[in-house]
Amino acid sequence: MPGQRARKRKQAEDLRRSTERRAEREAAAGPWEVLHSTEDPAEHRAFVRRLYEAGVPDDVEVVCDVLCGRLVQPTWYQVRTRRPAGAAQGLDAAQGLDGVQGPDSAQGGQGGQG
Repeated sequence: MPGQRARKRKQAEDLRRSTERRAEREAAAGPWEVLHSTEDPAEHRAFVRRLYEAGVPDDVEVVCDVLCGRLVQPTWYQVRTRRPAGAAQGLDAAQGLDGVQGPDSAQGGQGGQG
């Protein structure tokens, strides 16, 4: 087919560039920190809602994970953050999000474990 070689070459080049950009981002970023962890989906949604209402800086990556359980293990919900390696403060200190904690972390429960 006409143009297929050029299309494949362009796709391979795009993949190579995106892989390089991702590697650069990963090298420049700091470690992931678990901000919140719970088994309760409603509590997870409430925490994420409060987090967005408080605002998140542009240089902070926020990831919501669902660690699927099976018959013996429950499903866990986590919110993780990562700042660039050169950043001095974590998300809590930078944004004043100390009050944006789940109910279990204030009671010494499962918060932050996973």
